[in-house]
Amino acid sequence: MKNKPKNCKVWGERNDVEKFLQAADLFYFSSILELNPLVVKESLSYKLPILMRKLPTYLNQYDNNNLVSYTNGDVNQTKNLILEKL
Repeated sequence: MKNKPKNCKVWGERNDVEKFLQAADLFYFSSILELNPLVVKESLSYKLPILMRKLPTYLNQYDNNNLVSYTNGDVNQTKNLILEKL
């Protein structure tokens, strides 16, 4: 935390996550190991475009969702997808 970038704000525990979802333009979910994350479903309920990895545990659940795009973890590919979505 001592070396975090100046443009990074640490909000801590919150009970008003909906405010962040309503203000967001894109949800980037970078996790490489998940089961069935609620945060993806919450983001979809706010009609947010989502960029995330295609993990085997999702069982193709998001493949036909127009709001979901997959990244392979490559920094340039991810950057281009973010720019495309925004």
